[in-house]
Amino acid sequence: MNMTRDFKTFCIGRMLVDLPERLVSLKPADGSLDMSEELRLDGMLITTRTGVSFQAFQDLVDARWAELQVMEQEQSAAALAAPPQYHPIRENGGLFSFNQKSISYNARVLNGVKTADYVTVNDAEGYFWDKGTLFTIKDGGYDTVNQKIAEAMARMSYLAPGQMPEQAGICLQGGFIAQHYGVCSELYIGTISAPYFTFLIRHTEEVDGVPLLEQFGPFAPMIADVEDDWIEGGIVFRAAERAQDHLPAQELVTGYTQGVAIEGKGMGDFTTDVEARWEFVGQETPDPQPLVHAELVLSVDDRWLPDTLGEYPEQIENSAVPTKEAFFDMWDAVASNIRFYPGALAPAPKDAEPLLLGPSDAQRMSNRQALDDFLGEMDLRGISGLPEA
Repeated sequence: MNMTRDFKTFCIGRMLVDLPERLVSLKPADGSLDMSEELRLDGMLITTRTGVSFQAFQDLVDARWAELQVMEQEQSAAALAAPPQYHPIRENGGLFSFNQKSISYNARVLNGVKTADYVTVNDAEGYFWDKGTLFTIKDGGYDTVNQKIAEAMARMSYLAPGQMPEQAGICLQGGFIAQHYGVCSELYIGTISAPYFTFLIRHTEEVDGVPLLEQFGPFAPMIADVEDDWIEGGIVFRAAERAQDHLPAQELVTGYTQGVAIEGKGMGDFTTDVEARWEFVGQETPDPQPLVHAELVLSVDDRWLPDTLGEYPEQIENSAVPTKEAFFDMWDAVASNIRFYPGALAPAPKDAEPLLLGPSDAQRMSNRQALDDFLGEMDLRGISGLPEA
């Protein structure tokens, strides 16, 4: 079985990854990857969904507005500083703010009079639609949440399958968020699931500093009996340095078998996982770079206990499971082509204008004006304001 044919390059987070058809099967109709993603950007959870019609987007916004109206009626009006509100941010995009409450802090007594400072906080959700991709942004509990969501939404745009971004930012399914690297905290996790396989790639601004091989420590073969019938154990296939794209990374490939045995039969219910991991721990100087972790897991169930716990499961009754040689060929092809896309880690220049995306210069100006108007209204209401320069 040739696992290295028909590789395609995908932008995943801030990375470019070459993946084979074997992992890119069951693709959605729009040609994007069938994968799950999580992006946490400056405390916001951002997701995308492709293949969404404009009418479906409008229906979703209307339905959410109706839900928030019911929520308001069920809460004590005295506890809320303001009813739920919808704020248009840009064409086909806006945010809901709700659960607005005034919270006191720094309570003190001045000249015999009790006083305190107050801040208005609220939950917020943003929804933006562009060419079939629905962006959803959620956050809550901060006095600047509306501002954060509005500014993030102004940097969102549709990204076609196979299209490469032209500036720093984060690729999502069917979408892109323009974002200079290092401006705020971020965590991206993308997971692709296929029969027998799971591929995961993660990058985070948080630098670990602990090399992959030290994290796992000695991975010695072992057998453990739990309640007399539980068996588990593993072996190491590879454990070594593996630099890639000038990144001083490490590689660890292990096999692990666990399951319940039938006494004296050599049979039972067993699962063997072959896990190939590649990781660069990141760096803070001289050029900041995020931690990058990639892993490919082959998971196979079998009735027969292998001769060596954790050995590669080639002898099962299923031709869909690749041979050991084919698995490592595929892993080597993937791991040797993980890299940041050009410009992905560009830092924000001093005194730079916020990154904005749109279909045209006119639309970008419109987005900027809508954002400025919205933030200006927030200043006037005293809810939140732009940070001082």
